[in-house]
Amino acid sequence: MNVQIPIPKGADITFESCRVLDKGGAAEDLLPSGKVAIVDIDYHHGNGTQEFFAEIKSVFTASIHGDPAVEYPYFWGYADEIGNGQAAGTNHNEPLPKGTQLPEYLRAVNRIRDKISAFDPDYLIIAGGFDTHRKDPIGGFSLRTEDYTRLGSEFASWRIPTLVCQEGGYNTEVLGECVKNFLLGMMEPGQLPDIPGTA
Repeated sequence: MNVQIPIPKGADITFESCRVLDKGGAAEDLLPSGKVAIVDIDYHHGNGTQEFFAEIKSVFTASIHGDPAVEYPYFWGYADEIGNGQAAGTNHNEPLPKGTQLPEYLRAVNRIRDKISAFDPDYLIIAGGFDTHRKDPIGGFSLRTEDYTRLGSEFASWRIPTLVCQEGGYNTEVLGECVKNFLLGMMEPGQLPDIPGTA
């Protein structure tokens, strides 16, 4: 089952733009029932999540984000950060250059899919940042509104029970369509609701 949890603005408590570490709390709630993978697709690195679970081997964290050599948070998000101690190998970062478009982005998603497949989680949490849109005022990637349907479809193909937590996305003129397209992409064809303009 796929669920979206919108979190109100103004609730940030870490360096990243996550909302009260909602995905971290969800992961902790799920852990008694099995292993959890968290994939952060926000433009900025999921540094709070990475640090929170850096030594917990039952949670796999991954992030696709702007290259921290030139983007916030600058000190986290490099490819050589793989987790600590007993959890080594349970973190994977995909820093990408400015202007990244869907084909490059999907290649990063596929590399994460391979890592997560080997980890074999019982649950998947997606930190759904939509500041990866080409018109986002603080992002730097070049994803188009229609690309999010394909992205959602890719995650759905993993066949892991999934929770989607909405995070970044600062162009309110396109945000709603991006979120809608992503969630529609995650749904099975027979599950699609009758929404005008989506046929």
